Amino acid sequence: MFRGSTHTMDGEAVLSALQGDTDGNPDARDVKILIVDDDEDFARTLELILGREGFRVSRYPSAERFLAEADLEPRACLLLDVHLPQMSGVELQEELNRRRVAIPVVFMSGQSDVPTSVRALKGGAVDFLEKPFDYDALRQALATALEHERRLRESEHVVRRARAVRRRYERLTEREREVLELVVDELTSSQVAERLGLSRRTVEHHREHIMDKLGARSTQHLLLMAVLCGICKPHERVDA
Repeated sequence: MFRGSTHTMDGEAVLSALQGDTDGNPDARDVKILIVDDDEDFARTLELILGREGFRVSRYPSAERFLAEADLEPRACLLLDVHLPQMSGVELQEELNRRRVAIPVVFMSGQSDVPTSVRALKGGAVDFLEKPFDYDALRQALATALEHERRLRESEHVVRRARAVRRRYERLTEREREVLELVVDELTSSQVAERLGLSRRTVEHHREHIMDKLGARSTQHLLLMAVLCGICKPHERVDA
């Protein structure tokens, strides 16, 4: 079934890509591995190997069963056979893309062809394994998929954070927005007061309101929020 059957899969090596997990949990075994393959013996063997390494695994014999039954939880990656009955693996990938399901996909195939491989990679596949593959190839593909999954979560986190900051920004008055833009330009309170024809004390009062409404803990934090709001670009005022 697999080449190199005398070797054991090094689960820790597979998991090493997620040591920088933004949730602070270095153990990535809460990532669920979803297997879609109509070869029951192959899928069962794969499930046993991954289960032995501590992964949670679910397998499905067809794309249709997967779409009907799979729990597409936030932390998952998909091991997907290309040639499936009825809906193919590539068609399933395209359906997931259409539904905006962000999940890393590793394709598997015993008879792949260049056009299919290109189509799968263009659809966002993170790797393509030719059966029979050895444990090292599987381990590397999983490491790539898990790293991709981590980046997806980080990207989604940044988007959610930006939306939340933008909602807070909308609560600012017109005057507070003017003050914020000048603060982002690194003007002092005295300079902002002179520019807007206000007293320094009034500017300080506006700054306090801005910090409070945005939930900023410091001026540096305020600048980072300004980046998320699109008021300034990272390279303009804030170190990456």
